[in-house]
Amino acid sequence: MQVGNLITRGAGGSDPYGQKADFNSNSRATAGSKIYGDRGVYAGGATPGTPNGFNTMDYFSIGIGGQALDFGDLTALIRNSGVAGDGYRALVAGGKFGGTESANIDYFNILTPGNSVDFGADLQAAKAFGTASSNGYRAVFQGGSPSTWPSAPNQQDLLNFHSQTDAVDYGEATVPRIFAASCSNNDRMLTMNQYVEPSGGYGKSIDFFSFTTHSGSASDFGDLRANTYDGGGTSNLHRGFNVGGWPSLEYIDMMNISTPGDATDFGDLPSTANAPACGSDGARACISSLAPTNNDGIGYFNIGSMSNAVDYGTLTVARYNQDHTVSGG
Repeated sequence: MQVGNLITRGAGGSDPYGQKADFNSNSRATAGSKIYGDRGVYAGGATPGTPNGFNTMDYFSIGIGGQALDFGDLTALIRNSGVAGDGYRALVAGGKFGGTESANIDYFNILTPGNSVDFGADLQAAKAFGTASSNGYRAVFQGGSPSTWPSAPNQQDLLNFHSQTDAVDYGEATVPRIFAASCSNNDRMLTMNQYVEPSGGYGKSIDFFSFTTHSGSASDFGDLRANTYDGGGTSNLHRGFNVGGWPSLEYIDMMNISTPGDATDFGDLPSTANAPACGSDGARACISSLAPTNNDGIGYFNIGSMSNAVDYGTLTVARYNQDHTVSGG
């Protein structure tokens, strides 16, 4: 199936919501790039026993599952970063580097196991606990903390995967986004999850903006089913998901990315999940690190059919506190 210049292929039957996407000639994507692929890569993370984080990267087949394999190492111990990919290159932006907020950006080639390298560019400010997503050409990092930079929780940083220049301002979120999650398609990015400092409250609002025509502030999209923070986000061309979150939710919330409105019930996780890292091959969504009880767990659900998620693999090292599992290949 082809939608304009966007090449898609169905995943099992004719359901239009179970699709994989190739950006082979879309002007908004680098030639040959794509958002979704068969390989998932999980980078960094931490546990209460390793508060400074890990530099470990794992990879696994999203369509098959099983035991993850070692991919390589990040340039430093990194947790709570924002991660986005164009199908070939992944950016790991911000986060806690050895316990201190950072503006640094790492990158690596998703198709070739190996260590990450410094991207040679920085975010607008040093921050962690934000979120990142991509349209296959541009990546946007939204939110983050600490609150000593008053603008950081609302900031939107725009990055180009291949220009290796510092992030530029791309407007603001409607509310401060800390411990945030996001999902996207080739045009629009949704962000959700809200932790309010210093009160410690949290909310359920969803923002949206365009990767190509946005200016100024994001707009209100709707609400999640419950107040939450520290959930995970993933998507395909049509459906977006918020997965888990604090306080220990089993929810999988679903949104239609092109139509603003409130999230609806898609199914449940196999166990409660805080701070999961989510990714997609366009047909299947994977959930890495089902904290707090299953820190090395990998689960999945099929995007085209409403159902509960199931367990299907394990990471090489038990951890959580990561933003996304990027995919490509």
